[in-house]
Amino acid sequence: MKPIIGISGSILINKGNTFSGYRRSYVNQDYVEAILRAGGIPFIIPFNEDLESIREMVEHVDGVILSGGHDVNPYNYGEDPLLKIGEVFPERDVFDMAFRSIKMNGLENDIKIINSDILEIDRDFRADAVVTNPPYKKLDTGINSVNVKKQISRFESSANLDDWIRISARILKDFGEFYMVYRPERLSEVFSIMNKYKIEPKVIRFVHSKVDEHSTMVLIKGIKLAKSFLKIEKPLIIYNNDGSYTSEINEIYNGDVNG
Repeated sequence: MKPIIGISGSILINKGNTFSGYRRSYVNQDYVEAILRAGGIPFIIPFNEDLESIREMVEHVDGVILSGGHDVNPYNYGEDPLLKIGEVFPERDVFDMAFRSIKMNGLENDIKIINSDILEIDRDFRADAVVTNPPYKKLDTGINSVNVKKQISRFESSANLDDWIRISARILKDFGEFYMVYRPERLSEVFSIMNKYKIEPKVIRFVHSKVDEHSTMVLIKGIKLAKSFLKIEKPLIIYNNDGSYTSEINEIYNGDVNG
């Protein structure tokens, strides 16, 4: 049986004609032709923001291709935009990351995605682990975006750091694991709030773009109601000096890292 290969779609917005502003779902034809030549069956997965629908669609394919297009939003990786960056499509980034993560981890039949405001999550919902990447800027501490979704993702406009950790603590079962990706400049504040809600910091790891550059992100692990003991792991370096990924990052992306 030929493998079915999913191709992540994008959005093309018509400009300067009768249908100006009309949004079209598309992928470039060369993706389709390449899969056919390789003996596969192409399956176009249209861009959408319903994560549960993405999970259902991914369940029907044997492999995935993330098609090209817009530049990746650097804020996803704790970086600021460069001067010559092209147009970004943050919603597409979320689509592709969900698409890739579900398939790579074989979670098509094991995961249920709840697309909800964190402040409105069911009070009876409980979990063994929480993974979170909250907005890292306080209001009035940077340039606000006119794009509502960008504004919410970068600034504490709808929920602040205390809200994210408080609700995570409420969701977690006793001795449940808490994971956070955040900016290092607010680390002392993160620890203070974690202790306030009885999540004990257990492991931290600073992330650097290159070995001689300052840290742009910190990875944090905490355990609810655990005893005090903090381990600081060696830094995670993303790029070699020539701009290529380090061996550890390549291992992470290839799914070869244990634990």
